[in-house]
Amino acid sequence: MAEGDQEIGFAYITVDREKSGNQNSASPSASTSPLSGLSSAPGFAEELAGLLGKYGFKNKEEKLNVTTGQLTLEQINLIYQHMPVDLSYVDENELVCFYTDTKHRVFPRSKNVIGRDVKNCHPKASVHIVEEIIKKFRSGEQDKAEFWINKPDLFIYIVYYAVRDENGKFRGVLEMMQDCTHIRSLQGSQTLLTWEQQEKGEDTETSEGEGNKENIGTLEAEGNRENTGTLKAGKLTEITEDTLLKDILEADPNVKTLLFRLSDRFKALNTPLARIMMPKATVKIMSERAEVDLDTLLRELREYFKL
Repeated sequence: MAEGDQEIGFAYITVDREKSGNQNSASPSASTSPLSGLSSAPGFAEELAGLLGKYGFKNKEEKLNVTTGQLTLEQINLIYQHMPVDLSYVDENELVCFYTDTKHRVFPRSKNVIGRDVKNCHPKASVHIVEEIIKKFRSGEQDKAEFWINKPDLFIYIVYYAVRDENGKFRGVLEMMQDCTHIRSLQGSQTLLTWEQQEKGEDTETSEGEGNKENIGTLEAEGNRENTGTLKAGKLTEITEDTLLKDILEADPNVKTLLFRLSDRFKALNTPLARIMMPKATVKIMSERAEVDLDTLLRELREYFKL
């Protein structure tokens, strides 16, 4: 739970991750745990390893027989962490059992979802869709459900598969999600390995990706854009409740550091979905979504830009 709080953020308080140091700082009582210090007891590690082995718990260096080969637990985790797609697994009891903890996750997740009823991991407005998918999968009526988000400069593909054992029994649902924006932009053919070209493509992709992350929404050319009165020569001249977030980020992308300090909810700015929200997000909307007092947000932004 402490790790999940640090990853997603706190509901009613703000914690400076850089100063907090580690997950224990999120729990005032962590240092007084009755188990603290056991790991340093003589022979404790060896005894614990022996006990775990006795009851079937595998050492991370021990090879495990998977369907097509052998892998250590460490290798399995590394593979999941480097997958180009996001995976989540919900078992036949409709409990969330697993998700891949990748850095490129489309949606932020917390370890707190593990063991939770999947219906409690979705907004109320979409729970009925989740229930219908599971019902159709469980009955065998359907095996696959596809969704996608298609916006300018963003394409996210989401697909659900029914998981069944060798006897056809329903064993859960596998969700796969991927930001396919770059894939859909590819043209022609690439059949030969050319590192220079690949690096150039990666640099272009990174540049575009960083631009989207920092600016969170492409600004139209100055000549074609309406004059909002908030930008002048690339700098803010004033900030009001109607100032667009994309204009604020264009003036100084590093302002996200301030926003993260004000509310962990602003962490959503680092996800691909931010590109959907940014074109219409105003300071007032930011205040409501992040649950930060509007006057406080305006004051902090004005002080940051010295307006």
